Amino acid sequence: MTHDYAASYERNFGFFKDYSREAVFLDHVFKTFGTDVERVIDIACGPGSHIVELARMGYRAAAADIDPAMLARTQGAAAEHGMTIDTHVADMRNFRLSGRFDAALNMFYSFQNVLFAPQQQIGFFQGVAALLRPGGLFVIELLPEENNLRLYPPGESFVTHRAVEEDGSTLTVTSTSRIVDETRKDIVFLYETVLPDGSFEHEELISPIRRVYLPQFEALCAAAGLVQVAAFGACDSDVPFTDDSAKLVAVLEKA
Repeated sequence: MTHDYAASYERNFGFFKDYSREAVFLDHVFKTFGTDVERVIDIACGPGSHIVELARMGYRAAAADIDPAMLARTQGAAAEHGMTIDTHVADMRNFRLSGRFDAALNMFYSFQNVLFAPQQQIGFFQGVAALLRPGGLFVIELLPEENNLRLYPPGESFVTHRAVEEDGSTLTVTSTSRIVDETRKDIVFLYETVLPDGSFEHEELISPIRRVYLPQFEALCAAAGLVQVAAFGACDSDVPFTDDSAKLVAVLEKA
């Protein structure tokens, strides 16, 4: 792992996601719960993996991120397919963008990775709502704290990924959550690699997470005039959200 976050993002986190499959899910959501969804913006887009897939499906795509290097990667990925994507440098902590969209995305728990102050959270939800036309959709992915405390007790380690790399090495990733205070916890990812010669490498990455309980999330939606119209336990239309779901993929509609 490197200190260049944009360059290392896919190396560190790419294996957690099947972007093509998730884009199919998002397309299903837009067609099932939306009306005439054409213009879509991905907020905190990272390297643009979701929005590029949606652009390939024919959506008029835009992307926002605080990191210009991430936006450059998004534009580069789009250019490889002969497309252009409007990009905007934007900070979720003081979220202000102009424009009007039929749908917005905020995926991979970035809401919880970035926004720790209550006013920042409310401001972000209200800022997203301001971008949407009436009836527009907001799809957000988060980790509901009450479910995760039960499914992944703090202090216990869980294997989240194991695979043989192209060079023959074996990578194992484990995660352990540590409670910091009432509002924050850290998820510690340990990357352990067994090289082909039998030697070991290991690195640690700490991801801060804002602890968000479902009633808090519902209050944020209400404050922004967003109504939940569907809830999934994964980026899969066949997986409903339940008490045993580690993640919530919520589909919100602007009233």
